[in-house]
Amino acid sequence: MPIRGYKGRHRWCPEDDAILREYYTSEGSLVAHRLDAPVSNKAVAQRAHKLGLRCDTSLRFTLVWADAEYRKKQREAHIANPKVLAALARANKTRLSVPSLLIGRRCSDRTRAKISESLKGNIPWNKGKKFTYKERKTRRGRRTGNYHIWTADEEDIIREFYPLEGTRCLKRLGIVGLNRVALKRRAKILGVKGNDTLKSAIHKALWQEPSFVRKQMKARGVSPNKAEMLLGDILEKALPGEYRYVGDGAFIPAGKCPDFMNVNGQKKLIELYGDYWHRGDNPQDRIDLFREYGYRTLILWESELKDIDALITALYNFNGSAVHV
Repeated sequence: MPIRGYKGRHRWCPEDDAILREYYTSEGSLVAHRLDAPVSNKAVAQRAHKLGLRCDTSLRFTLVWADAEYRKKQREAHIANPKVLAALARANKTRLSVPSLLIGRRCSDRTRAKISESLKGNIPWNKGKKFTYKERKTRRGRRTGNYHIWTADEEDIIREFYPLEGTRCLKRLGIVGLNRVALKRRAKILGVKGNDTLKSAIHKALWQEPSFVRKQMKARGVSPNKAEMLLGDILEKALPGEYRYVGDGAFIPAGKCPDFMNVNGQKKLIELYGDYWHRGDNPQDRIDLFREYGYRTLILWESELKDIDALITALYNFNGSAVHV
């Protein structure tokens, strides 16, 4: 019988080759249990290959397991192996949860044939019955427990506001437990389509309102990134008490959110542009936009943070302070 973990080299003799020629065709590498010395299955397969022998896989396990002595040796080896005992414990635990594991899995053709055979002669519950559209919806709602029966007033609200607001008109309905998927499905049944161009324009108009932008910033948990924190530290050391971080939505002119704002009476803003995210942007556009509201703007690029001395000089020149050496 092969021993797991045995790494010794077996010296083949004519008696071993005779056993291989007699039994390898039917038993394959499992013929190792017939040899006197412990030999691995891999060594048996390599020796059979040199002898030009091939195994009939259809007979291998049937003939070997028909041998009572082989079955007894295999059983004793499994009982003595602690890994096998642990595997049996895991298998027993898995067996108890098989019904939940099989949910959603596809049955084999043989299993489907058995199920089909067992169902022959049964009469379906809905055979010969006809239901109206409302009855079908009601029955489906009775099964799921969350089907909503639409009223004429609710459908009027959908016809009036869905083309403009889309699924945002869900708040106008005020129906508890109704989701957007159900609203879209009902709008499709009513033949109401949303105007994507108009919805985009409305969405852009909302981002022009400071209260909406501030609410979005708070909901998303916007906080300064590493580059902005580094610039904030530099500003605090070079110009203490002059600038405050407002990139979290604290100050929003024209729907844009600058990074730092002067808090000592000067209408000055500082924007930090990332080399990757703002590539291709024209800084002059942002400067002109804030100028309409009376603010002077300094645009800094992320790469400028590498030269601290030049950056501090640019900050002093922009703020109108003397350069401290």
